[in-house]
Amino acid sequence: MAVILLNYTRARGFTLPKVLDEKAFADNEKISGYAREAVKQMQMAGVLNAGNGNLLVPQGSATRAEVAGVLRRFVEQVLSR
Repeated sequence: MAVILLNYTRARGFTLPKVLDEKAFADNEKISGYAREAVKQMQMAGVLNAGNGNLLVPQGSATRAEVAGVLRRFVEQVLSR
């Protein structure tokens, strides 16, 4: 999801805000290499955040509510500027 949003951001010429300091998730090592930069950028933009135990669960499935939250924050942080 982070890669898709970052690619969309770049394709549309949007600039991601840096509203948070970079934060390592407890399961950072499970993030695929191709997605690490996108996850970092989306986290720093305030779009992605960790769940319980500071876990991102990058290999898991996102619930409808989690996707809705990510998309809402993306619109608020990136598209509404």
